[in-house]
Amino acid sequence: MHPFSPKARALRRTALAAALALAWLFSPARAQAGLPLLVETTVQHDDNLGRAADAADKRGDTAVGLAVSTDYTRAFARDWLFVAGLAARGEHWLAYERFGTADFTARTSLRRRFGLGPAAPTLRLALAGGPRAAQEDDRAGWTGLASLQLSHRPWSRLRYTLAFEGERIDTRDTFYDITGRTFSADLTFLPDDRWALSTGFAHRFGNVLAFATPPPSWRFLSPYLSTVPIKRSTGFFDDPFVAYNLEAATHEGSLQVSRALDDDTRLSLGFAYADTRRDGLHYLNRLFSVGLARRF
Repeated sequence: MHPFSPKARALRRTALAAALALAWLFSPARAQAGLPLLVETTVQHDDNLGRAADAADKRGDTAVGLAVSTDYTRAFARDWLFVAGLAARGEHWLAYERFGTADFTARTSLRRRFGLGPAAPTLRLALAGGPRAAQEDDRAGWTGLASLQLSHRPWSRLRYTLAFEGERIDTRDTFYDITGRTFSADLTFLPDDRWALSTGFAHRFGNVLAFATPPPSWRFLSPYLSTVPIKRSTGFFDDPFVAYNLEAATHEGSLQVSRALDDDTRLSLGFAYADTRRDGLHYLNRLFSVGLARRF
């Protein structure tokens, strides 16, 4: 790669943004300013990483993730709260390493509380974005996220959240570009100060990547993929799959239980089931996760 090529310049910009984000997250200035540092580790297994419709094409894998973030908060009057922060998150897949990514994000949000006390409903508008590095260079680029969230605690032991989220990922190879919008609802039961049990449902419509054995001819899938870009991929899996980028609807249900180990540490276990459909195509994913978060 030529040192002055567009790809090399993009790599340098991503590396610089990553270095600045990490330097700030771990800098003495952050600690002296009293900004909290949140460190989260996760282990997640996906039984259908490539979103294959045929059972013979399914490939499962486990990912190890690490996220570090810090936020600055400032209250405006009695009912308004402004938050700005930085976050860095990496994900490494054990068997299929080329799916690995690292995101470096600047984020901000504005929250409005309607009333006094913990039972008051809150409305939150959030924006986030930044560079993405990827094990597969063509998937590196920039991410953007906007969300609107309503949260209410009608009872001291119960909280519900309704949210709308729009996402966008622009990559070096436009084949891997992703846009989507998600509507979600979550219900959390809090039996005491230590335990939390959450269940949720989400509906998403947008781009998904799916991998499959090449069909005998492109006509075989023409009713579904006549207007969808198709690209043969030989690096993500051991077999020479074809990768599809197509728009589809996904319904997801989730269940999570978590326990506070102390005032600053929380352990969580989660399960999610995702059902993605586009015309006659059907992809199923089951995800199991374990997470540990600690605030410093």
